[in-house]
Amino acid sequence: MIMSYDNFYELVKTRRSVHRFKPDPVPDEYVEKILEVARWAPSGANAQPWEFIVIRDRGLQQKIIEIHKQSQTVSKRMELAREEDLRHPTAYMNNTWADPGYAGAPVWILVLGDPRYKETFLVHPLLTYGDANFYSSLASTFVLIHLSAKSLGLGSQWMTSAALPFMQALLHDMLNIPRQFYIYDMACIGFPVEQPKPRLVRPLDEMVHHDRYEMSKYRSNEQVLEHIKTVSLARQQAAGRR
Repeated sequence: MIMSYDNFYELVKTRRSVHRFKPDPVPDEYVEKILEVARWAPSGANAQPWEFIVIRDRGLQQKIIEIHKQSQTVSKRMELAREEDLRHPTAYMNNTWADPGYAGAPVWILVLGDPRYKETFLVHPLLTYGDANFYSSLASTFVLIHLSAKSLGLGSQWMTSAALPFMQALLHDMLNIPRQFYIYDMACIGFPVEQPKPRLVRPLDEMVHHDRYEMSKYRSNEQVLEHIKTVSLARQQAAGRR
C-alpha cells in the first residue's frame, strides 16, 4: 500500500506545536497507536535505542511543571538581554510563572535513549558514529510521535526543556530513570483548543543545491539574522506579545 503523497504532505505541513489543550482525556488506544508508529522509526544499524515513559499522573505532571518554572528563571534573564526582535515569547512572562501551555495536555511522552545501544554502530578511531547515530535515531522516533499524534486529530507540543541538564538530574530521580539513560525530549499530547496558523518555512530553492554547494545561495550573516528576527517576531505575535 502506498500512501498518497498529497495526504502525507498535508499532514506534515499542518503539524504545529499546540499550546492550548482541551481537558478531554486521550484514549489509551491512541497512545498505543502513537508509540506503535514510533517504534518503527529508522535508527542507525537498527539499534532502536529508545524507550518511552507515558506520564498521565497529574501529581507527577505538576511536579515537572514546577521544576520547569524554576529552570526558566535564569533563561528569562538571559533572553531579556538579547535584542528585542530575537527574544522568545517566554521572556515576557511574569516573574511569578504561570503554568506553561503544555500543562493542559493530558498525556506526556518522555523519550529516553539507552546509550549502551551505541555499541551497535560502526566503530572507527577517528569518527564518533555512535554518538551521531544515537541522537539521530532518537530524533527520528520523536518526529514520528508528533506526526502520528496529528494523524489522530491530536495536538502536540515539543517540550525541549526536559533535556536541559537541570531538568535531567531531577527527572532521573523523580521518575526512577536509570542514571545512564539520556532524556531526549518530551512530547505533550492532547486535543487542541484551536489549530495554530501555518508557520513560516523557507523556500525550497534556497536550501537545495545540485551536485555541489552553490555559493550563489550562501546566506550572509545579515540574512540569517533577518530570518531569525522574522521567525522570532512570528512567535511573539502568536503568543500575543506583539
